[in-house]
This record gives sequence, structure tokens and C-alpha cells, in this order.
Amino acid sequence: MCGWQDVCDNAGGKVLISGSYRLGVNFKGGDIDSIVVVPRHLTHEDFFETFVPKLQKLEQTEDIIPIAGAHVPIIQLLFNGVDIDLLFCALNSATVPNRLNILDDSILAHLDPKSQRRYAVCGQFCPAVFP
Repeated sequence: MCGWQDVCDNAGGKVLISGSYRLGVNFKGGDIDSIVVVPRHLTHEDFFETFVPKLQKLEQTEDIIPIAGAHVPIIQLLFNGVDIDLLFCALNSATVPNRLNILDDSILAHLDPKSQRRYAVCGQFCPAVFP
């Protein structure tokens, strides 16, 4: 029997690093650009309405600034004193593959426009395959 817990356990997800940190050209005090990749059953609203309160409960996090209405929505925060920008992208898939090729254009085929922009930001700055 397959219940919601099974779906959650098998859905997967990834936090991918992009931007200057991923390219190795970061500088002290710079932020780390990250993208949270999730399966289709999680939404933009989940990211901002459920995930943000969970982040706020962590003692390692401070200065959490959710910017849901931006052209590319983002959560900015400090985690253990490190400046992190989190973007959200839901794939049009029930699961997130273990090895994700973010340069595969078919991934963008059925994403909403906001997710396409967020995913394109990561695709421009990240190597093609994440283990």
C-alpha cells in the first residue's frame, strides 16, 4: 500500500549551488546563491508559507527576508553567519532524480513562468550534472 508518507519519502529534492560560489570566484563576505529543486506537488506558496516558518525556528538562521513577489522570488537569510539566497523551482515531475541535468531543456517544458526564470538562473551558472 502506498500512502502519503511513501510519496514524501520517495519524492526527493535538491539544493543546488549556483553563482560565484559554484564557479569558485566568490569572495569573503559574498552570498551563496542556491536553488531548491522540488517535485511538482510542492508549490511556490509552500516555499514561502511553510518553509519560511520552519527556517525561522532554526537557531542557526537569522535575518530571514522572504521576497515572494519579486520577478525571481527569493528567500534571503543568514545561516550560521553565511549570507544565503534561496530560489525555488518545482519540476514537472513527481520526483527529483538523483542525478539532475539542469541543462536539459525538456525540464523547462511544462514549468510555470516563475519557475522557468528561477531554473534559468541556475542553469546559466551551474555545471550540467549534479550527483
